[in-house]
Amino acid sequence: AKDQLRRERYYNRRVRQDTTFEVGDLVWVLKPPRGKVISKLAHQWVGPARIVLSAGVDNWEVVRDDTDEHSIVHCSF
Repeated sequence: AKDQLRRERYYNRRVRQDTTFEVGDLVWVLKPPRGKVISKLAHQWVGPARIVLSAGVDNWEVVRDDTDEHSIVHCSF
């Protein structure tokens, strides 16, 4: 029983919390750089991006404020 409670606490610390997004929220988008000469120190997060509309379960259409780039992203945290 003790072990089960310990495992439950461990799991619950790392499980996704109830994060809610709404249209109009500003978010950061993970966009890993691609290419042969990209270093590990390159920027991976771009933003801010504004949520335009919901595109399904945990999927959102966002538009970047700096480049007006539209993309559909998945919320996976």
